Amino acid sequence: MRLRIRESKTPQNRRTTFYAKRKIAIIFSACALWSAAYLFYRIARRDGGYSEWSNFSSCSASCGRGTRTKTRTCTQPEPNFFGRPCVGAKSETITCLVRECPVNGGFTDWSEFGSCSVSCGVGVRRRTRLCEKPKPRHGGLDCKGDTVETAACKFSVDCPVDGGFTEWSKFTTCSVTCGIGFQWRSRNCTNPAPKHGGKMCKGAIKEKHHCQIDCVFNGAKTTSANKKVSTSAAATEPPKEWITQF
Repeated sequence: MRLRIRESKTPQNRRTTFYAKRKIAIIFSACALWSAAYLFYRIARRDGGYSEWSNFSSCSASCGRGTRTKTRTCTQPEPNFFGRPCVGAKSETITCLVRECPVNGGFTDWSEFGSCSVSCGVGVRRRTRLCEKPKPRHGGLDCKGDTVETAACKFSVDCPVDGGFTEWSKFTTCSVTCGIGFQWRSRNCTNPAPKHGGKMCKGAIKEKHHCQIDCVFNGAKTTSANKKVSTSAAATEPPKEWITQF
């Protein structure tokens, strides 16, 4: 396109014509510069592009739940000259589990003390706790410590104590020096003695049985009934006859 500008011969008209030409030249120069810049922009402009995904990383935890991550970069190509950046996630994460972590056991709180083991005298009360907070798992250690605890408890009322016999004493000597007599032995209700309303011992506290001593008259051994007995018969121990309690 060609523009024809009619030149005037007057100085004022010539000055006007000069400025008109200059303005037109500036416009054409600006248009040409913009066109060149736009063409350069269209040629040199480059939108970003992602690289290939990397391999997933190793699990972030050696036991229990962890994560694995893979990444990609906006470098194929990199955006330049006002190119658009990459669209989409730069990383991706998934959960992973190498193995379960060991869980060491832990005790629960102590329970309340139970009732006393006796209704009189001195007894014990007990309380317990369990290795369940948490329970040991996956090779974890058991709880260390007592699971049962005891404490003494006492009532103001003493418990009844039933009586018990001592051992029998030795038999006394025979009550006669010749013939048939008696021998005694005894025991006491003191092992232990009854206390606090306890029961007395049941049974005899004394015991007697016959004893026989040979009598010698004119060199002959006889019994008190003047019956001759042999030496072997006289040596035998007479049987027990009765038990008497006094």
